[in-house]
Amino acid sequence: MGSLKTGMAALLGLLLLLPAAARADAVAPTLPRFAECAGRLVAQMEHEWLLTDPASAETEATLDAVAAVLELMAPGGTVETRAWRASARAAHRRLLSSASFGGADWAGDAARRYILGCAALVVLPDREAVAGRS
Repeated sequence: MGSLKTGMAALLGLLLLLPAAARADAVAPTLPRFAECAGRLVAQMEHEWLLTDPASAETEATLDAVAAVLELMAPGGTVETRAWRASARAAHRRLLSSASFGGADWAGDAARRYILGCAALVVLPDREAVAGRS
């Protein structure tokens, strides 16, 4: 995880080289997206734990990466980022509940699309490649 955080820190460090106005434009639109994804990923992970789904390990790794980027963008979080996270977490819980316990296939499809979009925000190391280097 250390190299992942280092890579993200380097990327965000490059943003610091931009003029303040350009930096705000580059970071501001992504901050809500990362906060919302962190909330959705928490709800997804909790749901997978409830169902003893082995996919929870990958969801947790994605959450860790998203949370690391979010922490770099808004150290310690803000009232806004916490609100975005909480709102997205509640919305995702409703989708998963409707899909799993209410038979709403559309809700399961929507939840999967959200999680795939969040996973696309970060690059996780290939587990097999990492294990081979140990």
